[in-house]
Amino acid sequence: MHLIKLSKLGEDSDGMVQLELHASNGHHMSTEDFYIYPEDVIQFGLELQTFPQNIQHVVSLESGSDDPKFYKYILVRALVWDSIGHTALEIKTDNHSAPPHHATAHFFIICEAAWLNDFGKELCVWAKNMSDPLIKK
Repeated sequence: MHLIKLSKLGEDSDGMVQLELHASNGHHMSTEDFYIYPEDVIQFGLELQTFPQNIQHVVSLESGSDDPKFYKYILVRALVWDSIGHTALEIKTDNHSAPPHHATAHFFIICEAAWLNDFGKELCVWAKNMSDPLIKK
């Protein structure tokens, strides 16, 4: 069973929040924290609500960079993976830690477009206060 869980861990004085992402496709999983502005989460949610618009449409939420100088790297990307419109959520995380603490994950959650649309609506509501974790199964 696939699962996305977002929890708020803290907030900086400038409004940036520290979130924890837990994602699983039933076979692979990753849990990682990252920093982002709530407005970016809302924007991602709004874009998910109208996804997909065509088979090339991609919507993503990204924090950090593949560059190991950054704190961590998180990518959550909705995409169409075939010519008949099947959709998936790509999850990519890297904690940029030195060995033996380094961890990276890259996998896909195959899901319906309607599931992604609903997730977008739930993200927009959740991002306004983030008091309880958002869990999407």
